[in-house]
Amino acid sequence: MSSRSSSSANHPVGAEEGSSSPLLSTRGVSKSFSGVPALIDVDFDLYPGRVHALLGQNGAGKSTLISILSGVLQADSGEIVLSGESRNFSTPREALDAGIVAVYQELSLLPHMTVSENLFLGIEPGKLSVLDRKSMSDQSTEMLRSLGAEGIDPNALVGTLSLTSQQIVEIAKALIRNAKVLILDEPSAVLGDDELELLYNLIAKLKATGIAIVYITHRLDEVMQIADEVTIMRDGRKVITTDRANLDTESMIEALVGRKIATKSAPKWINENRPVSGEPILKVSNLILPGMKGKAMDFDLFPGEILGLVGMTGSGRSRLLRTLAGLAFPTSGQVSIDGKPLRIKNPRTSIAAGIVLVPEDRKRMGLVLDQPIGSNIVLSIVTRLSRITWIPDSVVKKLSNDMLQRLSVKSTGPSQIVRFLSGGNQQKVVIGRCLTTKPRLLLLDEPLRGVDIGAKSEIVEIVSEIARNGTAVIVVSSEIEDILALTDRLFVMRDGEMTQELTGDHANEAEVLRATVGVTHE
Repeated sequence: MSSRSSSSANHPVGAEEGSSSPLLSTRGVSKSFSGVPALIDVDFDLYPGRVHALLGQNGAGKSTLISILSGVLQADSGEIVLSGESRNFSTPREALDAGIVAVYQELSLLPHMTVSENLFLGIEPGKLSVLDRKSMSDQSTEMLRSLGAEGIDPNALVGTLSLTSQQIVEIAKALIRNAKVLILDEPSAVLGDDELELLYNLIAKLKATGIAIVYITHRLDEVMQIADEVTIMRDGRKVITTDRANLDTESMIEALVGRKIATKSAPKWINENRPVSGEPILKVSNLILPGMKGKAMDFDLFPGEILGLVGMTGSGRSRLLRTLAGLAFPTSGQVSIDGKPLRIKNPRTSIAAGIVLVPEDRKRMGLVLDQPIGSNIVLSIVTRLSRITWIPDSVVKKLSNDMLQRLSVKSTGPSQIVRFLSGGNQQKVVIGRCLTTKPRLLLLDEPLRGVDIGAKSEIVEIVSEIARNGTAVIVVSSEIEDILALTDRLFVMRDGEMTQELTGDHANEAEVLRATVGVTHE
């Protein structure tokens, strides 16, 4: 990348009239933790009415930068300039009052309060401690209407809304506080294609109002679709800032990882054309998923085989995994492991039979975030390890160190609190916890969601090693590129049933898309 294009975001090509000066800038911002640099001399510019994609692998410095912009952290050196004035935000409240609002992956809404109560939390209108609920409702209605979200009832409890609607409410909450700069941290990570279109339309509306948007994502396709400028960070430094038109997917990947990656080649274990042999590990017969009306499913899965499940949201992909893992109960049908019928009662019966699940939401369902890595690693085998009431520390340490080394987890050791690991390393810990059970069947629900490119390639290799050792694997992913990289064959699911099997040359992006939406060849 030439030096000219690397600095082009300071004077962006095609910037709208009147937006040639940055609304917000950082100059020489640096930050260290316990002597370890997290940010090194970062310059960053945001322009009104434009989307600035902020990219980087986990640990690159993105979170530290937006935490400084939003007042959660304070820089060790450098300055923030907002509307031409040097600022230093010592608290999130100061940044919020200045018009800088961050919407994080983990939404801050209170589910047992109404939409309008959440929108006005802390700034409620009224006199003498009496809430003006009509004003709150009217203003909420107007704000939601302006965002194209007339269908959201201001009086509905937030917990009853879809995730997409909750994100819209979170953004509306920011706008009611007169946001000038809106920071969106991985807003698309848990959305389906239809929901993504709603999000992108909302972003277009926000751009039209002159709000400057920071958009953090691991999805390079959406960068190409919605971003005006792109900044890529690596190891705490800014390596590229340029107009999005100057980049393609390959150049972004190279900048993210610092080297070329062969993104199109098939995984090694598929190229080996490994034959399927022996008796199946998993045999599913006449299975009907709970709450779904699809035809009964029949399929076998053999040792070392990696099966992918694709389909639209609500197709039954994740429900099948949860059923096999003992988190849901089939309406009818039979599941056998290694030729023995399995009566699925709960997760314990599935784990005892050798079936273990890496859940979609690793933070809520896969990890105890405030516990050390070691405690998380042995979580699924506590009963097996315990001596009456306790587990020897030496056993936990050895198992954890072995798994950390096997999975190349970047950490300070078994005693590090899981919350402070990057997303990719948290996912490796969840996989490590599952591997301690010595599974015969490993279920992976969105294993690559929210992890950076480098961690993705490492997790793909971990899954391939698991399969080579004879474990059968089932993978669910909403990303076609990810599912093709991970699996040997695919089942397309729709309305709770398997509608098509794709293997070999037919397991490609075009065929998967056609099968997923129900399009057939003429």
